Amino acid sequence: MGIFGQPKSVVFSPHICVTVNISMILNCPVHYYGFADYALSDWNIKLADPVENCKFKMAAIPVLLQGNKVDFFLDPSCMPSDAPPDRQTPYIDLSEFDFVVLSDNEYASADDIRKAVARHKIKNYVVSLGALWHNETVDESCMVHRPWWPFLTVNTNTYQDTSGTNKPYMFDVLLGSRRWHRDFVLKEFIQSNLVDQNVITYRNLLKVQDVAEYNRTNNQNFPEVKIPYPWVNKNYDSVWDRPLSTNISWDLYRHTNYSIVTETLFEGPTVFVTEKVAKPIVAERLFIVFSVDRYLQRLHEMGFQTFDSVIDESYDLEPKLSKRLGMAMDQVRYLHTQDPDKIKEKILPIVKHNHLRLIELQQQTHQRMEHLLRQHIPAEFIA
Repeated sequence: MGIFGQPKSVVFSPHICVTVNISMILNCPVHYYGFADYALSDWNIKLADPVENCKFKMAAIPVLLQGNKVDFFLDPSCMPSDAPPDRQTPYIDLSEFDFVVLSDNEYASADDIRKAVARHKIKNYVVSLGALWHNETVDESCMVHRPWWPFLTVNTNTYQDTSGTNKPYMFDVLLGSRRWHRDFVLKEFIQSNLVDQNVITYRNLLKVQDVAEYNRTNNQNFPEVKIPYPWVNKNYDSVWDRPLSTNISWDLYRHTNYSIVTETLFEGPTVFVTEKVAKPIVAERLFIVFSVDRYLQRLHEMGFQTFDSVIDESYDLEPKLSKRLGMAMDQVRYLHTQDPDKIKEKILPIVKHNHLRLIELQQQTHQRMEHLLRQHIPAEFIA
């Protein structure tokens, strides 16, 4: 099965040239919401004028994760009172469509999506999954795992070489919005007297829903360590700020040797691979991950390599959260005792491989998605 249209070459970095796909152009009517047109771009779909009296009805709909609920329409009770009109998703009968394209850019489970499909009586569909759940079956006839945020990171950034020597700081530790595991990581840096050797920010961008629970659980591990929010240590330069979460701060990377990745999810059965790990992969850096157990295992299954040749990555298999985070932090402390230039020389083949693998994975996934579309859309409606 061929790829969308004809390929074209695009240079993603000074040393890598890859092929990207031109969009599939459809001449059948497609229903979609204006704010969620990413469901079309996700599947590389562009629309031409529909054929006259077309009887093939198609919709492109986002998968919406609202708390623990998965649906294809926003729950009005979850929307702020000042939400703009284009954020509304009035109900439509999805059972009337011949084919529905679904796009999840978060971490809904495949089982919950299947239940929503049945609830809305959708006859024929494909879905791109944003995450994978342990021990969950993915139906390859209509489902494909497509890591949305890593692919967006590839598309957003042009590679720059930041592999200088004698950098002033060990890790960039950009913790983002407040979560339990990020409190843990920052308190570990404080308690280990490592703050001055790293670049650390913790902006508290989102409101914590259960402050008492955060404080209670963290105080068990660090009863004497308090965090004033927001936290930005003296080593951070505001010129390194970037407006989008997928934007890489190349100048920050020129001042630091490695990256701390505190993923969105840190407990439960879901491996949600995001831009947080994609950025050091694109930039060809070593990273240590604070997330759910078997996160690195999932990266390996996706074709990436990690750094067990220079650090102990057995933390990835530890099921207990606080112990897993502590084991990962042991490797952070270990790297502070090593010559970073020697470490980076040892891992050079790994980081080069990972950069190429992310681009290759995007290509392979797009081709898989195109194959699924061609199995469901009659050929006469593909321009």
